[in-house]
Amino acid sequence: QMQQRLASIDIDGLLSPSSVEEYVTGSRVTTFPLLQYTERPDRFCQALLDGRIGLLVDGLPLGYLAPVNIGYLMESMEDRSRDFISASCVRILRYGALLTSLLLPAIYIALVNSPASINIEKSPDEMYVQFPLLPLNIGQNLTKFSHHPFTNANKRLF
Repeated sequence: QMQQRLASIDIDGLLSPSSVEEYVTGSRVTTFPLLQYTERPDRFCQALLDGRIGLLVDGLPLGYLAPVNIGYLMESMEDRSRDFISASCVRILRYGALLTSLLLPAIYIALVNSPASINIEKSPDEMYVQFPLLPLNIGQNLTKFSHHPFTNANKRLF
C-alpha cells in the first residue's frame, strides 16, 4: 500500500517533513503521528532489522519509519545499549513522566475549583471557597525546571 501511495505522488519536490507524512499516510484526522522520523542512522537501521518500513527522501535529512505506536515513540536508542533492568526502569520513568504531564494539570485544576468544605450553616455565597492558586513565580519556576530535562531528552532521542 505504501508503494502505491509513493507511486501516486507527482510533485517537483518536498520541502517539509509534514508534507511527506501527508502524502504517505493520507489525510487522516488524528492527533497521533502516523510516521516516526529520525536523523539517526543507527535508529533507522535498527527499525529495519525489527521489520518496520523505512522511507528515505532525496533532499531531506530524515528517515521515515512506519508503522508507529506509543511504544516506539517512547523508546530510546540508549535502551538497547544498557542492561535490561536499568533500561526497563528508565522506560517506566518515561511512562510515569508522560502520565504525570497528562494528569497533573487536570488534577490541579480540579483541586483549585472544588469546594474546600461544604457547611450547611454557611450562606450559599460562602459555600464554595476556592483554594488559592499557586503564586505566579512558583508556576514560572516549575515550568522553567521541567522544560530543561525534556529539552535534553528530546535532543538525545532524535
